[in-house]
Amino acid sequence: VLSHSHKKHTYRISHARTGFSFELDCSNIAGTAVANADLDSSDIGYTPVSFGTLDAKLPEYLKEEIYFDKSQVPILLGKILNTVNT
Repeated sequence: VLSHSHKKHTYRISHARTGFSFELDCSNIAGTAVANADLDSSDIGYTPVSFGTLDAKLPEYLKEEIYFDKSQVPILLGKILNTVNT
């Protein structure tokens, strides 16, 4: 399930079967982020919201907030789908 978060340019993705959910913050690429010298204008933020039943399966890096280049979104989503489907 994809839905808008209460934050502008932030999207919440939820997996109904496992209860896993996370948010993708796209405000940097939308040009609305608060200035942060550590973030590039093409960075996207990933924030886990709920691990659901995937807590033991999730790699440690998916249990923490991370920022990455927008070109890496397909790779991140592939890793998440791989975890959900195993």
